Amino acid sequence: MAKQEKAKEGAKAVEAKSPTIGLVSGAVPKFRKGSARDLYYQVYVSHAGKTLAEAEKAITAQVPSTPKKGKLAGQPEPVAGWTRWFVRNGYITLSQ
Repeated sequence: MAKQEKAKEGAKAVEAKSPTIGLVSGAVPKFRKGSARDLYYQVYVSHAGKTLAEAEKAITAQVPSTPKKGKLAGQPEPVAGWTRWFVRNGYITLSQ
């Protein structure tokens, strides 16, 4: 049982270090309804004020969209790529 307790403590430590998701005020994206960008953005919106780890867990539990073509066809895309794209384009912020 000591191993299970250590695993729980380790999971809590990871979540504590995970940055918090914030939405940029005034930056309302106009994505095509039902597109991958729109579906992933809706997950980030629903997790605003929560940690990035929680959003990643929700995305991996129920993948919003998978590519139809290319080498990742039918597979989930990396969550880190979507997070970087939304931060880089000024739609969300990450803060400690």
